[in-house]
Amino acid sequence: MKTKLGVIVVLFTAAISAHAHADEGWKLEKDKKGVKVHSRAIPGSEYREFRAAGTKAVPLEVGVEVMKDYNHYVEWFGMCNELRVIKKRSENDYDMYFILDMPFPLTNRDVVVNVKTGWDFEKRTAWVKIKGIKSNYKKDSGLVRITKYDGEFEVVELEPGKTRVSYTLHAEIAGSLSPKAYNLAAYKHPYKTGTGLREQLDKEKYWKRASQVHNKQFRYAQK
Repeated sequence: MKTKLGVIVVLFTAAISAHAHADEGWKLEKDKKGVKVHSRAIPGSEYREFRAAGTKAVPLEVGVEVMKDYNHYVEWFGMCNELRVIKKRSENDYDMYFILDMPFPLTNRDVVVNVKTGWDFEKRTAWVKIKGIKSNYKKDSGLVRITKYDGEFEVVELEPGKTRVSYTLHAEIAGSLSPKAYNLAAYKHPYKTGTGLREQLDKEKYWKRASQVHNKQFRYAQK
């Protein structure tokens, strides 16, 4: 009995510790236009992790329609010079080629990422997981290849018609730009992604698609 109790205590303590770590160390970098960007240090990396988050008066179903529309990610993804599908396994699993638009005189960065999407309407959540992968696609493009790219969108409906969207990213962009310089300016990409996504969620076509898919009228209020 004591052994079982000890195991339970250890597991419970570990769970609490993991939860605390998930929310600790975040520093506010920018708070504007409904988007808050935080950053924090990551053990073993000189590059900080960034998170952009905000709430919006939109049902989860509309957010999912935006996530499903991968051919138009380029319209709202921050500092995006190019973003397109180069290999598709299914509607929820595909590889994309992404060019990150860097300010002059820096060289643009590129990366091939695997993207997996999913949603659970019963739990009122949706997600997009993005991970950089090794690829020879356009390896000789003259751009600087990003060495690590781990990102995730999390969409959670807090109450009917009110949804929280967060975008978390840890990237190591390589090249001559030092990690210190990167950390000072890297909030711009998640911030522009957050504001771009907010604008995308206002597009009437996604409200119409959600209504058609779920046979339910979602009221679109033009901004």
